[in-house]
Amino acid sequence: MKRIVLVLAALCLLSTAHAQILPPDGPGQLGIPAVVLCQTLTVREAPQTSAKSVGKLRYGDLFYTQNAADGWAPVFQGENEGCLGYVKSEFLAFDPGWYVTGGSTSVWAWGETGPNVPKVALLDKGEKLPILKDSGDWLVVSLRGAAGWIKKTAADKAPVFQAVSNLYQAEMHTASGVYVLTNPDSLRRLEALLAAASPIQTPSCPFQAKLVLRSADGNPVTLEVATDFCPNLRTADGQHYQLSTRATELWQLFGLNGY
Repeated sequence: MKRIVLVLAALCLLSTAHAQILPPDGPGQLGIPAVVLCQTLTVREAPQTSAKSVGKLRYGDLFYTQNAADGWAPVFQGENEGCLGYVKSEFLAFDPGWYVTGGSTSVWAWGETGPNVPKVALLDKGEKLPILKDSGDWLVVSLRGAAGWIKKTAADKAPVFQAVSNLYQAEMHTASGVYVLTNPDSLRRLEALLAAASPIQTPSCPFQAKLVLRSADGNPVTLEVATDFCPNLRTADGQHYQLSTRATELWQLFGLNGY
């Protein structure tokens, strides 16, 4: 098998609009999500380089895998398809977080300064890139078979739900039903409540409701909502936040007195 060489070109991405940083999706029924990082990846009949080639995966292809071992990962893409073959795991990112561009995003060669720094790509709004590493102020992302650096803005460092704007719908999912909020004034109030929430240590409140935020600017965001009148929220990655007002104000937006 001809070795696929992944050249990691150091790049810096500069964006003129707010982007989104999405947490990992987590394991599913078929296993752990995996994304292809190189341009072309051979799928083989067995986990060895001498095995017959049964297909190809391309950069950015997503699939599920389980029990990856000895440098190989099985490929699953549908509940009824079974294992489609095996790929080299060194060219995969397993259950990564994601960076979603917020607007037209220029890609520049990293490590150079001055007015003549070459522009190597221009990304459109909504492009979704796997995050390879979070180094605090910087992210390393996969970009078309290479890698790049993104400098976080203050908005990027905030939790996803606090960066949500232009909500057109919010849904409160409870055991008694789903309550939908579409009133523009109420949605703006909801945005303000979420933006003012502050991080806290793990509370003892039960979380038995879910809040789904739908925005024209990006993918839906889901939060767990504490019940028993606790003014607390929990994100998909397990971080806890407290509203700056009583919990009843949140529930009243959905026509409820509490839960």
